[in-house]
Amino acid sequence: MIDEPYGGVSFLRWLAVDKNHQGKEKGLEKCGFEKEGLRKMSYFGINQVVMGKVIREFDVKKIV
Repeated sequence: MIDEPYGGVSFLRWLAVDKNHQGKEKGLEKCGFEKEGLRKMSYFGINQVVMGKVIREFDVKKIV
């Protein structure tokens, strides 16, 4: 589930991973994602890995 962009930022809220591929974060890192944190016992009592990726640098001059 992806949120509508707001201020140049969008969030991918939920991503399902097949059980055969769970725990293999290296694949995401190859796509440019970096691990930013861990939410322990978050939604539904499960741990969530927080990943992030900068797609394009923000240019404040374009909005001022």
